[in-house]
Amino acid sequence: MKIYFFWPFKNQNKPESGSTESYEFYTALEKMEDIKLVSSFNEADFIIYMMDLYNCYNMSHYNNNLNIEDIINLKNNKEYKKTIVIDYNDWIDTRNVPEDKLMLINKYFKRSMVKKEKGISKEIIKYSREIIPILYGIRSDFIEYDKKFEFINYNYDICCMFNGGGGFRSIIPNIVNKYQGKKFIGRVDCANRYGVVNTEYFKILKTSKIIVTANPPNWEGDFRLWEALLMGNLVLCDKMLLPSKIKYPLENKKHLVYYSNPQELEYLINYYMNNETERNKIAKEGRDYCLKYHKFSDRVLEILSNIKI
Repeated sequence: MKIYFFWPFKNQNKPESGSTESYEFYTALEKMEDIKLVSSFNEADFIIYMMDLYNCYNMSHYNNNLNIEDIINLKNNKEYKKTIVIDYNDWIDTRNVPEDKLMLINKYFKRSMVKKEKGISKEIIKYSREIIPILYGIRSDFIEYDKKFEFINYNYDICCMFNGGGGFRSIIPNIVNKYQGKKFIGRVDCANRYGVVNTEYFKILKTSKIIVTANPPNWEGDFRLWEALLMGNLVLCDKMLLPSKIKYPLENKKHLVYYSNPQELEYLINYYMNNETERNKIAKEGRDYCLKYHKFSDRVLEILSNIKI
């Protein structure tokens, strides 16, 4: 299969690590023996557009950095059945593709497609055409760093890697803070969190027996969940809809544990701190399962399994 991976920026022939999702997809495709990456629309069996690049000429944040020749080729290309859009943006609408083109393209994969009310997932949105759900995955650089990390002992019983942000993210730090044992609450940022592994952040996750996380208030899906699941420690997360709709679903109390409200979270923290065997079983199964089925390279296989020449 020949694929043209559309990357329209000046002085860049392929995605760099700082672009994260695009970099993960491109490098995974590069390693596949039955995939040939080509450099033009005409050569390709399929054209992959990541994020909002199919409509990038209407996105003001890109205008000064676009290769005009590539944009002209994009505008002139009418082979819509070759078009694959992979939408990892936060927004829940389909602004990646103008409405008059939306029904023409081959496949549209989307991360943010859940309606939320007061930070709680309510329903999967119905669009005017088929939209295929796709999730984030475990980044390849985190996997490689994990292989080299020397674990000595647990530094914390529990951690929560944010202290605000709306929805559950503004509430659960207070719940975690009620716990009387060793805990870490707060953000640990680095200059380029999408281009490198934040080693201090990684260390806190890896050395915490329980990791409490929550989705953003207005959409489902973030990198934190998958980074937490990689660690092999128990992950507590607010309930999600999309992970139950995919081929390899995340199952409650098998791969992680979901909570519905602050009171339930407080109970679960105390329960699993006092039930080490059960905690460790879920933690290990969650890590093994996600390393088998939920790497970014697995997301690429999901895309390819849905398209045919």
